[in-house]
Amino acid sequence: MSASSPLIVPNRINGIDLNGSIQTVTDAKKLKDHGFEFAYVASSRYSNTRELSFPKTLDTLRAAGLRVGVYHFCSHDSDPEAQAEFFHRWSGGVGSQPGELPPMVDWEYCTPAKYSPHPQHCVTWAERFMARATNLWYPHNESYHTARFPVFYTYPNYAATHQPALQQSVLGIYPLDYASYSNTPKVLPKAELQSFHKVPLPWAGARLWQYSGNKGLPVPGIAGDCDRQLFNGSRDDWDVFLGLKKAN
Repeated sequence: MSASSPLIVPNRINGIDLNGSIQTVTDAKKLKDHGFEFAYVASSRYSNTRELSFPKTLDTLRAAGLRVGVYHFCSHDSDPEAQAEFFHRWSGGVGSQPGELPPMVDWEYCTPAKYSPHPQHCVTWAERFMARATNLWYPHNESYHTARFPVFYTYPNYAATHQPALQQSVLGIYPLDYASYSNTPKVLPKAELQSFHKVPLPWAGARLWQYSGNKGLPVPGIAGDCDRQLFNGSRDDWDVFLGLKKAN
């Protein structure tokens, strides 16, 4: 995005994501006043790395009226179920309650590198991680307001290197957060989102769109550049995503 691009995309639900080792909240009210409505905050990485600042960051953002959620930067060097359990334990299960953003896994980097030539390994690992995370956060999906699932984050090149294993997987049941960067964020009809963003199979579209790249841009109330997000959907879709109402 260019420096002259608008701070938010009008008539859309705008958000950011934060990594406490890179960005710091200096004025959450300013962030809210400029039109941002939600924030994903990194809580953990890999098998046992904790982001120590995230609980305070969540409290600060919540107090300003933003919807909040947590995300985990995953690796493939340990048991996926154990890594999902670490994510859930350290995050305190944020995302399980109505009104909280569902938890998100950031799937974009094969560690260690020996797994890179083996896309099926990484896809199977992700399937196991997501299944365990769903069970941890939403063990009673059958009796919940509506079924909820963790969010799956990836980007075009990484997804492409894991085909055809990815399109043959069950990962399409999880809402997709797609890092597809654009100099001009376009507000497109849902029917055009798939082709414009080249959303990978098995997904039919992206529920969230991370549209700002190159480490993001300055945002009022945040020290350090941060990426920007859009929620792809209506206000009713947003309430369903937050677990506040049933899907039609």
